[in-house]
Amino acid sequence: MAADKISPTKAIDTFLSFIRVTIEQIWYHLEVYPHESFSEYMFYQLQVYSSRHPAVIGYTDELMSNLRKMANEGILLKLYIEVYEADSKKYSVGFSFRNSLLFEQLKNDTQFLEYGESQFSFDSFLLINNLKSFLFSVIQELNLIEKQPLKEAGNFKILVSTTDDVEMSKDDKWILERTYDEDNRENSLAFKDVKIKSFKEVKLRYLNIEGYIAGY
Repeated sequence: MAADKISPTKAIDTFLSFIRVTIEQIWYHLEVYPHESFSEYMFYQLQVYSSRHPAVIGYTDELMSNLRKMANEGILLKLYIEVYEADSKKYSVGFSFRNSLLFEQLKNDTQFLEYGESQFSFDSFLLINNLKSFLFSVIQELNLIEKQPLKEAGNFKILVSTTDDVEMSKDDKWILERTYDEDNRENSLAFKDVKIKSFKEVKLRYLNIEGYIAGY
């Protein structure tokens, strides 16, 4: 049977759905929000959790809208979720999409998202299976990390590194970073005196994802 093919737009939709689910698993497993405020469901045949709180849903919708804009423009480079207790950083989770040909094509061809499956397509089975493996790795590492109960309610920041300037709304949990020096891009992944675990990588050439979790 021929593999299912999806258009560039559907490939971006699939990628962003995966990112949303992944962020919510970080919030759940690192106890940013109370477990009782989440609902359990299945995603890619994996047990995952999604917040039911209207304010969290609204924030996540706005976040994904901003990420979609950057993905569609091909400028999304890195994504970080940092979890704090009071003013002390407890965990940092990072994802890099560097050298993904999909984003490079989107940056150079404004019409690329309008292509249908007959003009340019991706293997949906291969894409979903790679994203599923990555998500499983994230959940596994989140479960294995030695978590110390937070004495105070957890807080977080989301930081985005892009290849260009982007105008977007900002609040105290949303920070936009500009990547100025590609030669120093690895410096953001260098930590001292912290425990770092890497996730399984996605290496599809058109979509590359590397990730880690660091505990402080």
